[in-house]
Amino acid sequence: MDETSGLVGKATEYMKGFDPYDFREQRLLHPEYWIGKPGGCEGCIKLYTGFTPLAGRQKMMELTDFNFSCITRWSDCSEETEILPAAGKQFEQESSGRDARNEAFEQCKVPLEFWGREYSEFALLRINRVTRLYGDVGHAIGKEIFADVEIKKTLKGDFKWREHFPILVDVFDRGEGIKGWSALDMQADRDYIVAGVYSPYGADHRFLAMDDCGLIPFNTENLAAIQRGIDESAARQVLLQKTK
Repeated sequence: MDETSGLVGKATEYMKGFDPYDFREQRLLHPEYWIGKPGGCEGCIKLYTGFTPLAGRQKMMELTDFNFSCITRWSDCSEETEILPAAGKQFEQESSGRDARNEAFEQCKVPLEFWGREYSEFALLRINRVTRLYGDVGHAIGKEIFADVEIKKTLKGDFKWREHFPILVDVFDRGEGIKGWSALDMQADRDYIVAGVYSPYGADHRFLAMDDCGLIPFNTENLAAIQRGIDESAARQVLLQKTK
């Protein structure tokens, strides 16, 4: 449908899985598809759906079941449930718990299996030294930390840092009502399970960007939960490869 008009419907298939931030409160309910209303279009009536091939044929048919009479009939459609009837109905049915699910993400109280499944890189780290920086340090609003880190074990993805080598940690902590833990709680002489986005940053160190829930206190229970999510992720990727 035309996104310049007041009524918008869109369906997208993701062959490689989702970004961790794609309608994540929806994927707490059903990991292989989501139904949502993106922002950024004041006055628009929009309903989007996204799915992987693992959502199943029946569900994919429901998520792409557009009512094309909205663009051919004399009277225009005016509600999301008209342009995507099945998806719109489900979206309304699931709306009652949406605020609570979003709150769970803000408070780092989402089951750890979700992070293990959705993030591309995890490692078990020993924090040897921490130097905190505050104010404007040249990046997005937030705080930054210099940390001397020892990579004890790569759990998922590909870490290319040298051990005992200073790295810059950009925490992206916005003070969003964290009540569980925060990446800013990083302390020296402790082990953590770390999830984030890693990239080169200058000649002298690597750059680590974590969201609020990217620093997970290490204990056997948390590690086991993360590993279950990682195992689920590996199994999902095998299945997605078979669908190509």
